Amino acid sequence: MFALRGLSDSAALLRSDMERRKVCGLSSAEAELGASTGLTQVSAALTKLSAAGYSASLSVPTLPKQQFRSLDNGTMVRSGKLGGEGEFKVDNGGTTDAVVSLALNGKAVHSLFVAKGQKAGIKGVADGTYEVYVADGTDWDAEAKGFTLNCQFTKFQDTFAFETGRTATSWKITLQPVADGNAETSDVDPNTFPQP
Repeated sequence: MFALRGLSDSAALLRSDMERRKVCGLSSAEAELGASTGLTQVSAALTKLSAAGYSASLSVPTLPKQQFRSLDNGTMVRSGKLGGEGEFKVDNGGTTDAVVSLALNGKAVHSLFVAKGQKAGIKGVADGTYEVYVADGTDWDAEAKGFTLNCQFTKFQDTFAFETGRTATSWKITLQPVADGNAETSDVDPNTFPQP
């Protein structure tokens, strides 16, 4: 009974971590539960029962360990049509990796992976007025196209217009607060966040 109570407590902690977006993906949820005290207690209790001659139809599954995957800095997660003359630069001086998306009408057109402490950019952005969305966190799951740990979802409140004229438009954003910075961001519900 003690072991099951411990497992229940571990599951409750995992749920809390998911609600706070400390854990954001299935692989990290499995890893946290797999490393939990509660699951270890259940495994130990089953071993004691077996050693005492009791057969148990239960078994503790082997769950994956936490991963810390990343992409090469500057990798295009989504690459839309690049034929314009615009340039978009990103400075990620933060402590987590980020995927920055240029979106039209709430749908990502280009999504760029910018590693923590690095700079990257997109050349050839076509004319248009884009929204900028940022997903940041740890452990990039390329298949799910999302971070599995410490994820945050934000959007720049201003739009970014690219226009080809005498000179091409070039925009630069920083993902960390800077002195005299004038760009404001707001949190975005992950369920309405455009898929990178």
